[in-house]
Amino acid sequence: MALLLGLVLLMLFRWLNHYVRQLSRQTAQESGRLAKYLIQTLHAFKYLRATGQIPKLKHGITASISRLTGYEMRRGIADAFTRAISEPIAVVFIMLIVMAQLLYFEQPLVPILVSIVLFYRAINSILGIQHSWQSTLDHIGSLELLHTEFTQLKQHQEADGGHQLGPFSQAIRLQNLHFGYSPELGPVLKDISLDIPAQSSIALVGESGAGKSTLVDLLSLTLQPSSGELLIDGVNAAQLNRTSWRQQIGYVSQETVVFDDSIANNICLWQGDPQQDPQLMAQIEQAARQAHIAHFIQTLPEGYHSLVGDRGLRLSGGQRQRLFIARELFRQPRLLILDEATSALDSESEQAIQQSIDALKGKTTLVIIAHRLSTIRDVDRVYVFDQGRLVEQGGYAELCARPNSRFAKLVALQKL
Repeated sequence: MALLLGLVLLMLFRWLNHYVRQLSRQTAQESGRLAKYLIQTLHAFKYLRATGQIPKLKHGITASISRLTGYEMRRGIADAFTRAISEPIAVVFIMLIVMAQLLYFEQPLVPILVSIVLFYRAINSILGIQHSWQSTLDHIGSLELLHTEFTQLKQHQEADGGHQLGPFSQAIRLQNLHFGYSPELGPVLKDISLDIPAQSSIALVGESGAGKSTLVDLLSLTLQPSSGELLIDGVNAAQLNRTSWRQQIGYVSQETVVFDDSIANNICLWQGDPQQDPQLMAQIEQAARQAHIAHFIQTLPEGYHSLVGDRGLRLSGGQRQRLFIARELFRQPRLLILDEATSALDSESEQAIQQSIDALKGKTTLVIIAHRLSTIRDVDRVYVFDQGRLVEQGGYAELCARPNSRFAKLVALQKL
């Protein structure tokens, strides 16, 4: 009797389970939305405070908390309802059993009491299944989001080749390469063919949106070409073990990457203990001098062991950029990519770092993305892009001397 009644009750609770599942999904989505608001507010706090924009985000945060509170209250009410209704249901059916045994079966009191105990324990055990299932549904929204993320991660996981690339020594070759992020957006790079010999220096030039940064992402194998070939030392990129190539790349982007640690650890990236290893410390100091930040570090009370704060909060924009450059110079990469690496620096620091970069020519392969064309006068070759196409290539002086050259027009606009 308890089993049959329990199954009927579990079927009746299905509508409540569906309601709890929906609340769980809404709670998980709203928690993500609230986290997004909070993270963005913290990251942009200085700008928001300086421009008086915090009330706009505060309104969104308050509304999100209000919705989240409502979902939590409804989930609590549903849980309380389940717990509250269990006892009355058990009592009502126990009364029915007692009445049936007394009036219909005319049984004595002792077996009736035994029936009551057995039925009460059985029905509570079955209703316990509902409590456990409802508790699971309280978290089902988060579990579903996590499952979706893992599924998408597996679908988009990059394939890795088995070829271990040795030290880069020959050339990078792009042959009829095309790339697009999606069919709807159209191609970003169209029929690109160029060579980057080892130990050479090249510059990628063009207006914003011409495809320069996308090409760099292809060189680091972060993106895969839609068609065409990318060869590194004669090996197709699809066959390469990506880690064996990426560990040879140094990349200084416009967005500085600084960790909440000491200056020394930011430069060597925890390669060892700078306080216990004099040779490692000497390499760190050499990289800092090359990046023209050593004189600033020496003014700090703790020197190279000074903490820089979250995302380099205690440093200026230019100091963060120079620290970033010092890290990549410390690594001595085979391929050094500089994406507007000196954009946040003053003229004196830019000139000093430019001299350090010039000193690397012939020792490492340099790929420079530059809008300030004065920084690429001495590169071996300049590639000019326009709307995803390679429209010109040649030396700096050669392109400037060409009649109707697009590069010459860019130089003229900057009055160089």
